[in-house]
Amino acid sequence: MFSYNHAVREPMDVTPADGALSLDMEASRILLVGEGNPQSWRLEHTLVNYPDGCAGHRLQRDILGLVPDIYHEIWRMNLCNRDSMLASGISTRDYDKRVAAEVMRKEVMLPDAPWQLVILLGNKVREAFRSQMYLGVFESCQIERKMFVALPHPSGRCREWNDYANYGRAQKLVGQFTTLPIGGP
Repeated sequence: MFSYNHAVREPMDVTPADGALSLDMEASRILLVGEGNPQSWRLEHTLVNYPDGCAGHRLQRDILGLVPDIYHEIWRMNLCNRDSMLASGISTRDYDKRVAAEVMRKEVMLPDAPWQLVILLGNKVREAFRSQMYLGVFESCQIERKMFVALPHPSGRCREWNDYANYGRAQKLVGQFTTLPIGGP
């Protein structure tokens, strides 16, 4: 497992035989920003794709249409993470989602961060970036050298995913900015 301050990825070896840009290299240029795992604040549980049916699993399998090995290569970050607050010197007694969002926003925008495509998942995450951009759901914009895409939250409670056309819409939008096999091989 690799971590970059408050983001995590679990690399596999998915290098193509033809010498093209490897899928793991392409995946390592993407950051998924979620709201937080209600079951665990641990970094390695950020948008985790198990058990079946959880938000990370729906994101990996249904929304992005990726196989688990490629999904694990993608950087994942929680917007509101108490561990991140502690690492930044803020006590959990003083925990404030606005402060947590500021910590994460600064890290996402670091010029030397490895990601070039940032996928914001859910209204709370989009709200955290409102001072820098306004993005509606299924919209994208570029700030500095990073491309931002806004998608609905991947949970089963999110009504946008009741319309199955939105899965294709999300895959098409994300697929514009990456060579990963979004939507399946």
